Amino acid sequence: HLQKLRAERQKQVSLVRRYITEKKVTLALGNRIVSFLRQHDYNVVKRRSLSEGQITAFAILPESMRAHLRCEVFLPSLHRHPLFKALSKVDDAAMVCVCASAMSEQDLSRDQEKFAAGTPATEMFVV
Repeated sequence: HLQKLRAERQKQVSLVRRYITEKKVTLALGNRIVSFLRQHDYNVVKRRSLSEGQITAFAILPESMRAHLRCEVFLPSLHRHPLFKALSKVDDAAMVCVCASAMSEQDLSRDQEKFAAGTPATEMFVV
């Protein structure tokens, strides 16, 4: 398993270098990108936790069961926000809809940017 991960990592680095060369990216930016990937992306082996998308078996679950699972996973995080805490007290169905259709997980490594200054917000993130 570890050999597969190393091989995939090497393949990705090769593809990154090829892309940088083909697209004539400046040497300075290319070096920054490769350096960043070396420092951060190589921690894939040490994933903090599994996400729903990694488990293909969940695709065959009945929709109601998947919604229930998503509620158990996401409600504790949502309840930390006053808006969602208040909403859950008055409308459980709305919270089920939020969990079932509006929530997702993302695994970010340290120093990986999720927001950029000056970019309009189009989503809400619960950390």
